[in-house]
Amino acid sequence: MINSKLYLVGVEVKSEELMFDAEPCKLCKRMIINAGIVKVITYGKKQKIKIIDVEREWVREKMGEVKKVKGKWIVLKKVLC
Repeated sequence: MINSKLYLVGVEVKSEELMFDAEPCKLCKRMIINAGIVKVITYGKKQKIKIIDVEREWVREKMGEVKKVKGKWIVLKKVLC
């Protein structure tokens, strides 16, 4: 799944309506990162398509300055919380 895209759609169980601004939980985000998926595409607000750049928005946000070496993420500078 390296360099692939994931299309994410959430459906409300009771009303069966589409959910907007759906985002995966922390565990699912980690699995998406580990699978090598580069973009997650979902519905944003007002039914506009939202494209999430996994490396820029999830990896660097949580890990700090990183670089990919032989398919693995190497942390160059950690984020201090």
